[in-house]
Amino acid sequence: MDIPFSIQRRVLPVNHVSMDSLSLKHSILSALAFGDLFDLPLTPEEIRRNLFFSKQRDVSTYDVLDMLENNSDVRARVESYGGLYFFKGRRDIISIRLDRYAIAQRKYRRAKKIARVLAGVPFVRLICACNTLGWSNARDESDIDFFIIAEHGHLWLVRMLCTGLMQIFGLRPTKQRMKDAICLSFFIADDGLDVSRLFLSESRGMPDIYFFYWLLYCVPLYESDGMYETFWKANEMRVLSVLPCASPYDTNDYRRIQISYSRRAIKKFFERCIGFLGDVPNRMARWIQLRVLPQDLRAILNTDTCVVMNDSVLKFHQEDRREEIRERFMRRLEEFGVEVSD
Repeated sequence: MDIPFSIQRRVLPVNHVSMDSLSLKHSILSALAFGDLFDLPLTPEEIRRNLFFSKQRDVSTYDVLDMLENNSDVRARVESYGGLYFFKGRRDIISIRLDRYAIAQRKYRRAKKIARVLAGVPFVRLICACNTLGWSNARDESDIDFFIIAEHGHLWLVRMLCTGLMQIFGLRPTKQRMKDAICLSFFIADDGLDVSRLFLSESRGMPDIYFFYWLLYCVPLYESDGMYETFWKANEMRVLSVLPCASPYDTNDYRRIQISYSRRAIKKFFERCIGFLGDVPNRMARWIQLRVLPQDLRAILNTDTCVVMNDSVLKFHQEDRREEIRERFMRRLEEFGVEVSD
């Protein structure tokens, strides 16, 4: 089978670096357990980047590979195929990952086309693909999730323009049609880039694990003025406190988009025109969106971190599964006998 993630197996000398091997072992198994929740086997580099509970920030891919190949306890629980690692008895997830990777490639082509349209909307500063598409682990029937950062003072207007465009083109998800629809459920303003206020509170010592991995796999498709790096820096210390080997997502060139000079000029022109009107357009957009807000969303508005509407955050995750995923993750750790503390 031709697997696009293969890496040459290399057995290194045991304990070739000085580190807390017990902590590293548990971190590797924790990363594999989280991937297993989503039928996602991992490469050694992905495991390194996803290390959870680790006390080390300077772990290399070969440190991880050494532990995978030479630690008897790890080898008793984990196997590999084609450079992908997974818990024993779960080889079936190899074909699942390959299938979903191919699906994600197709969805990325569609996402780029839509992102190129949305990039021309005034005051849009960053567009990221996220959730399962960010992991290249998308199901065929799934929609395409975007995370968007807007210039402060124009957040409500940006959301209204973006969702309006998707409505005009018939691309918004509905109960009847989810496949390849464009889900625009998370916007923030560039004066409130620290998203830690949206984290779930810790439960039994476990942080909001899904949100941290969500941050790690936000894939920037379009940005202006280095906005992705600014966003990452605003959240970096919190991310590193949980995922110490994390790093900004390095998007492949074929997934990034640029808009032409003429489109940038037109965008700037409209931004200046809107700017002459002060905050009136944004206030009008806010009034309209609050007025048409469905009653079921209104009932839970700003009661927790699922549905949030203010001048810094517009987040609409009515069916927020983060708590469920955290509980499943902790059960999976217990199932695989992974200790999360030494």
